[in-house]
Amino acid sequence: MRTSLLKDLRQKFAEDRFVMGKQNVMALALGRSPEEETKENLHQVTQHLNGTTALFFSSRPQTEITSFFDKYQESDFAKGGVEATEDYEIQAGPLPFQHTMVEPLRKLGLPVMLKNGTVMCEKDHTVCKKGVVLTPEQAQVLKLLGEKQAIFKPELKCVWHDGTYAAFE
Repeated sequence: MRTSLLKDLRQKFAEDRFVMGKQNVMALALGRSPEEETKENLHQVTQHLNGTTALFFSSRPQTEITSFFDKYQESDFAKGGVEATEDYEIQAGPLPFQHTMVEPLRKLGLPVMLKNGTVMCEKDHTVCKKGVVLTPEQAQVLKLLGEKQAIFKPELKCVWHDGTYAAFE
């Protein structure tokens, strides 16, 4: 999860709280069993603490929160290990980089050269193909070129309110 995208979310919900931390610590705070929980049915939330998970505390109506998160999504730069969402090819010719970027671009696998102080792509180069898993190098090239191929979309997994627990599917 990108810090800037989470920061934007926190600004949209400035009077509410997002809590991220170690899953075991959050589970311990909520209660891992009915005997350990501080409020009724709160331990059931702990079964959803896996992967990158945050707890969201709000006094807003549940319908307002769910409708917001159903619609909310932001484009983001893909990381290595993620499937490419579209083909991306660099055409032969000048690239929008400074001359100091020639060696780093070569290390990333791009066929580039310096010609009269301009970074040039020597030949057409396919960075990625749709549906194929990106390597870290391909993801870095896409980021340098400003190509966003990932979507940041937080998913609500469950809700707990005054002893009532409900899971979303």
